[in-house]
Amino acid sequence: MKKVKEKRVFKTIKLIIILIVIVIAFYLIASSITRYTGLFVIKSESFENCLKNQNIILYINSYDTKKTINNLQTSEYLIDIDIINCLNARDKCNSINSFPSWDINSKIINGDISIKELADFSGCENK
Repeated sequence: MKKVKEKRVFKTIKLIIILIVIVIAFYLIASSITRYTGLFVIKSESFENCLKNQNIILYINSYDTKKTINNLQTSEYLIDIDIINCLNARDKCNSINSFPSWDINSKIINGDISIKELADFSGCENK
């Protein structure tokens, strides 16, 4: 009876160790993918919430707004960011000379930016 109990405890401990190893392996693989490609396996909710609280405006100049936005590297994080299409709102785009352009906390950045650059310019930590 005692040996059966010991076997169960041993199997349980072994299972817990295997699960821990799997979780660590997934984390390391996901981190490597993010580091080398800039793509995220797991999106950070705190990053998205931080972006919502920043003063960020994206300026575009396009007949097809949806297509333009989907082609940006940061398209998955643009849900709560103000987007101004200068084709329709020229009065709001007087100081903008190239597209896309970003106004992130009163700093103008020209061109498409990566998620890492968005994190750096906004001050939001993306893990």
